[in-house]
Order: sequence, then C-alpha cells, then structure tokens
Amino acid sequence: MNFLFHIYLSKDDPEEMIGNFLGDFVKAGQEDIFPEKIKKGILLHRKIDAFSMRNSIFKNSKNRFPKEIKRYSGIAVDVIYDHFLAKHFSKVAGKDLLEFTQNFYELLLPIEPKPGRLKDIFPFLKSENWLYRYREPEYIDFVFKRISNRFKRDSNLSHCYPIFRQNYDKFEQDFWQFLPQIEEYVKSLRVSQSSVSHSPLRL
Repeated sequence: MNFLFHIYLSKDDPEEMIGNFLGDFVKAGQEDIFPEKIKKGILLHRKIDAFSMRNSIFKNSKNRFPKEIKRYSGIAVDVIYDHFLAKHFSKVAGKDLLEFTQNFYELLLPIEPKPGRLKDIFPFLKSENWLYRYREPEYIDFVFKRISNRFKRDSNLSHCYPIFRQNYDKFEQDFWQFLPQIEEYVKSLRVSQSSVSHSPLRL
C-alpha cells in the first residue's frame, strides 16, 4: 500500500517506476506480459516488500498496534510511511510533490489494460491525487477506511487512525530510521544487478 515509497525508490526511471507501482496490482506469474523493464520494477516491488517485512524498524512500527490489529499492521505501517515521505518529499527527494505525482499519473495513463483493481481506481487516483494527499494526516484516516472496506471481514484497519495520531512522533522517528536502510537495500540490488550484467563471459 506504500505507493509513493515504491515510486520514489525507482529513482526517476520511468519504466521501473511504473513496474514498482504496479506490483500491488499484478499477481505472481502475471508479470511476464509486461516489457522487461516494467517486469523488473514489479519484481523489485516484491523484494522491497519482503525487505520491509523482515526489517527491525518496520517491525517496531507494527508493534505499536494492539494485538487485535496485528494481522493488518503491516498495511497500516505502509500507509503511515507513505504519509511521512509525502510530508517530507521536497527534503527527501529534492522535488515538488505535486509536480512529481502529476507527472507519474501521465506515465500510467498509456498502460492498457490496467491490471487488477487499478482499472477501477485509476480515475480517482488521478483526479483526487491520492498520492499528493497522503501528506495530510487527516487523509490517512480516509485511506485506512477505504482499504478496510476491501476486506470481506472486519480488518480493524479503520481503527488504526487514533493509534497513528497518538504515536505520531514515534512513527515519524521510525520513518527516518527506516528510510536510509531501504534506500541502501535498493542501492545494493542495483549494484548486484550491474555486476551481473557487466560480468565477463567465461567459456
């Protein structure tokens, strides 16, 4: 659910940005229908998610939620970290968030067919500029409720907002600790991929 984080970590590579965003909408095994660089972005998305789930800072954020919400706490933390990235975007990325998000929607526009539920939500994602509005703490309450409505049973995500506000400063500290770790992880993946692609051919 951390859409903005995934796009940001793609570091202005348009096709990778698209793929990294699409990772939440493309099921395993369906990525092969996309061009190679978009496919790599989808696979990168999954690696980022796996890293987050085992990261100690991310786990610490999850543990701020009570036991009855634990099952969905990872989703809540994804959304919360996106809020802080949006809030501090000009400092972190050196770019204007409004311009950045609008440019990204234009990148997504030609992608057809849009996978999964993206085809249904894209018009609203763009017209309401969800990614830009993540910077508003009050909007996070709406996001939690919108995600909660997608589950057949009560996910308790709709109850996450008060906990987010009560622990706002602590979550923000977690974000600043997590950010360099995830950036370093993605950087290490790029170095590893670069080393493989430039390795000499051995006969």
